[in-house]
Amino acid sequence: TTTTTTTTPVVMSSSASTTTTSTTTEDLCTVTCAPIDCNAPQGCFYGGMQTDSCGCISSCGTLYCPATSTSASPQSTSSTNAVPTTTSLGQICSFRHADVIFLIDNSGSVGVDNFAIAQQFVLNIIGEMDISPSALNVAALLFNSRTTLLSTFTDDKVALTNAIAAYAYPPGSTSGTATSSAINNIVDVLLVPSARYRGGDVILYIISDGKSQESDISLRNALARLHSAVRTIDIISIGVTSSADIFELGLIATSPSLVFFADSFAHLTQMLEMDVLQPACIGYFPKSTSFTTLATTSVSPETSTSSNPFSNGICDFIVKDIVFLLDNSGSVGSANFDLAQQFVYDLILSSGLSPRNVHVSIALFNSVQMLLTPFTGDINAAVYALSSYVYPPDNTAGTATGAALDFVRNTILSSTNGYRQEGAIVYVITDGKSSEGDGIVMAAAENLHAVPNVEVVSIGVTSSVDTLQLHVISTARRFVFVVDSFNDLTPELERSILAPACTASPMSTTTTTTTTTATTTSSTTKHAFMCEFRPVDVLFLIDNSGSIGVDDFETAKSFVLSIVDSMDVSPTAVHVGAMLFGSKQFLLTQFTGNAVSAHSAINSYNYPIDNHSGTRTGAAIDFAVNNLLDPSLPFYRGGDTLVYVLTDGQSQEESSVVEAAAARLHSVAGIKVVSIGVTDAVDIAQLALIATSPAYVQLVSTFDSLSQVIVDDMASLACAQNFCSGDTTSVDNLPCDCGTMNTDCYTCAYGDLGVVQDSCLVCMNNKYRFNGGCVSNCPAGFVEQGAEEFNRRCVLPSGVDDVCNSYSTAVYDRTCDCGNNCYTCTWDFVYGIQECFVCMNGKYLLHGLCLDSCPSGYAPHGSGLVYRECLPA
Repeated sequence: TTTTTTTTPVVMSSSASTTTTSTTTEDLCTVTCAPIDCNAPQGCFYGGMQTDSCGCISSCGTLYCPATSTSASPQSTSSTNAVPTTTSLGQICSFRHADVIFLIDNSGSVGVDNFAIAQQFVLNIIGEMDISPSALNVAALLFNSRTTLLSTFTDDKVALTNAIAAYAYPPGSTSGTATSSAINNIVDVLLVPSARYRGGDVILYIISDGKSQESDISLRNALARLHSAVRTIDIISIGVTSSADIFELGLIATSPSLVFFADSFAHLTQMLEMDVLQPACIGYFPKSTSFTTLATTSVSPETSTSSNPFSNGICDFIVKDIVFLLDNSGSVGSANFDLAQQFVYDLILSSGLSPRNVHVSIALFNSVQMLLTPFTGDINAAVYALSSYVYPPDNTAGTATGAALDFVRNTILSSTNGYRQEGAIVYVITDGKSSEGDGIVMAAAENLHAVPNVEVVSIGVTSSVDTLQLHVISTARRFVFVVDSFNDLTPELERSILAPACTASPMSTTTTTTTTTATTTSSTTKHAFMCEFRPVDVLFLIDNSGSIGVDDFETAKSFVLSIVDSMDVSPTAVHVGAMLFGSKQFLLTQFTGNAVSAHSAINSYNYPIDNHSGTRTGAAIDFAVNNLLDPSLPFYRGGDTLVYVLTDGQSQEESSVVEAAAARLHSVAGIKVVSIGVTDAVDIAQLALIATSPAYVQLVSTFDSLSQVIVDDMASLACAQNFCSGDTTSVDNLPCDCGTMNTDCYTCAYGDLGVVQDSCLVCMNNKYRFNGGCVSNCPAGFVEQGAEEFNRRCVLPSGVDDVCNSYSTAVYDRTCDCGNNCYTCTWDFVYGIQECFVCMNGKYLLHGLCLDSCPSGYAPHGSGLVYRECLPA
């Protein structure tokens, strides 16, 4: 691979000079900066610190407002030429303070007539924009085999539209398409002060009718360079005609929802500008539904905030220093190492690497260690360091994983290596077991785990890996991943393993609470839990009163999260709910079967520094009974329920109040209550009142004593302790038969009345477990797990709340609508449709989109109105 920057000459259009007459910065700075009302509607937006041309700054916590002035800014001097015809819907939204770039394909394949349509399409978009000193400044370029600059950044809408309209497409053009060069030219020519770039947010629209004729790596490098040159960028890719490469469009865009596809240039005229304008807006406005020929994924209100290159909106990163430790031992081989190298390359691009944000350090290990780069926020330096290493063809080196972990602790995580001492996450990628003794690896892992705020994720590749050793290396069960081959290092796995570095759940990811494995041709997930978990609703009542303090609360939160991560949180097994209590109650999450959602909801709460709240345990219990443990509530399944009450002291209410609340809690059918008391200040008698049995009272002297042993003990209470497996029960060896419920069920829940209906835990005969039963194939939208005769499952992809079929969801039976032309889709409870899996009305499915026809390279399959799809030709 190469990171050589490719550029082509930039030609200045004769009309571009009309954009240089706008007001200078000095003219604007005669005004006085004024504060922003951050509580005003649409007063703030995501994207970092905002400044105007006078340097005014204002902020609202983690959200920021564009600065304004107390008096109107002077009007810009503009061209007097007539503005070309545009369409306007009126002011459709409040616009961001950002610099917008239009990059328009004028290659030979476009043609005169089609270019005129694209030209008018861009003018219509510009007509809707607030182009002014306090909002959008806009620049425009054309690209084919070279780049033509139409206008540098300007706040003069008249001059801008004239500059674009003045360009005449040359008849008979045969020029090619050099997208990488055009993107490099944006960095060199536009993202500089001389082009009036203001140094803030950038929005880039790329309109093209075909695939770049440059290499894929050159496009990746150009995009990486672009992302590293700006603080925040949103890239919207618009592909026109069947020649447009959907995969390339997705690579260019900063989110799948910012990829648009039109069957022809004529269809551009049917696209309401609202859809492509949304990233330029503050807040949300209704999405256009008036056009049907442009297939697009759904857009969420926060989509346009992503600044991670190629991240497809993965997340915001909380961990700022990331270490990649890559096995290059002799057993890997050259071809497999290239795949692992590419995988790490993609992870780096997805990490939001920048000088002010995430830094990475990369090292190789076999019997010795090799540092490729110290911590750096320069994406070009990181990519070059990784790609410059060539795996030796005669490599016979062994594997010393323990020594590599010591190298990370002693050398990489040091200030001399650029470590910022604010916490790190270490990714260890290996294809086998260390040739050292198990004790050496364990000691090295424990020493690395002892470094403050360091997490370790282990990724094992091939059947040669030692799964137990991977668990020793990692800092949590959910940080262990296993795939069958290097070919299974997929984008789905990429999103999963990046999750531990995120402040919140990655969007559209595979689950992070699992060990992953590959079956047949795709990577799927296999749970590696301590036991088979039964369908049970688990509720946490967490004390956040003022006596706890920030540090101890964080320890308590980590303890609860460890229990959650140890359980099989899924639609058909454990559902988790959580709340806080002090003097008042605070709901963290209703019961959910989505592991990532549960973890994120609990982890999102930050204990207030000046907390002086008291403790009202009785009121907290009553809140839980009335608002969470009511069978009429849609998320509570009723019946088998576990409640954990974690507190550091006794309630300030009368004992009779707590006793009465505990009695009401115990009266809930099928409930077991565990009380966990921390510190000597707890009232043991009160804890015994709350618990449903003396065996369910857990006492520890300090929060630091909430050990992994206690985590395992607490999580084991949700195991299917007495279940029917084969022909006997697990606890008392009574005869049983899950076949009375389902002939393909091998293991099921077993209660006082025998086999529990719709409770199958393990299916046999190559059937998949789904909603407590066994099915031959998983419904559309669900992921099939497993390849053996036993224990196959249908699971929801992580980040997916449910699957919508027609007008109701499959798991929670909620109302839904996949929209025009889509019959089955994954469903988000907040934003609705995520990705289509079954098209209707004679449309063809391709990568979650429903198309009128299949693009070049794909052949139509299927007949009738439903289940048509485009498959590789």
